[in-house]
Amino acid sequence: MTLWAFLALLTALGETTRDLLTRRLLRRAGLSSRLVMGAGCLAAALLSLPLALLAWSRDVAPDPATLLLSLLATALVNGLAFWSYGRALARGDLSLVLPLINLSPVVLLLSGWLLLGERPTLAALAGVLLLVLGALELGRSGQGAAGLLGVPGARPMLLVALLWGIGASIDKLGVQAAGTLIWVTTFHLVVGLPLLIPGLAAGEGRGSGVTGPLCC
Repeated sequence: MTLWAFLALLTALGETTRDLLTRRLLRRAGLSSRLVMGAGCLAAALLSLPLALLAWSRDVAPDPATLLLSLLATALVNGLAFWSYGRALARGDLSLVLPLINLSPVVLLLSGWLLLGERPTLAALAGVLLLVLGALELGRSGQGAAGLLGVPGARPMLLVALLWGIGASIDKLGVQAAGTLIWVTTFHLVVGLPLLIPGLAAGEGRGSGVTGPLCC
């Protein structure tokens, strides 16, 4: 096994563990989506902050204008996406809603073409088609593609797939403008704080994760 294959498997394991813990907090502890997703982003930002400061002081020369525009765009796009992701995890069956994330490459191909000028190859189109078919097959669970839309959490997760497809192109612009570490840190700050602060100010807590109002 190569190093990159090992890291990919480690990432998959980490993402699965995070989703399970997030679902537990949302459903059993009854915390709101804004609090859980915002706190998670803030924790990621704090963990990466020392490395980002080191990168900034050494050899990275950020492009402030592009970085600022990318952060503003990602705060809107990924802020809504993370909130929707938390609600989908809280309301839906993971085996049904998580495969829908694989629909995001469809949007990514279009956003990459429009924002980055990256024309998809035939191989990329074929790969995305297979991902879409696989996602629909895994997610429908005998209900049919139309019936899948009625599954709790499916619609928020479809919104996440749409937004993450757009957000991936914004992420690339941000990485090009500031480097990976600086982008990862600032990304989580601008996405997490607008979720966390209103949740804390509203006193959101127990009982608001699954059955609370739409703003939570």
